Amino acid sequence: MGLSLLAVPLCVGVAFGARRVDLFHATLFNACAMQAHELHWQHPERITQNLRYDFALIPDNFFYVEVWVTDGPILSFTQKLPKPC
Repeated sequence: MGLSLLAVPLCVGVAFGARRVDLFHATLFNACAMQAHELHWQHPERITQNLRYDFALIPDNFFYVEVWVTDGPILSFTQKLPKPC
């Protein structure tokens, strides 16, 4: 899963031509343990952007990805996961 997450910025960059991927943020949230595991990458030329989300009131396990493209859209993907607890 880790390698596939790292491939997302490259795929988005190819899909939008020569535009640069400025920010990539992925979260795997476990509602049973109330834990968020996050992966954050940001282009070094971009002013530092801290993303903090509060998932405390969300009862579902989910996977969330956000990608910011220079002079382009902000892409967000969410997938609800089965709740094993």
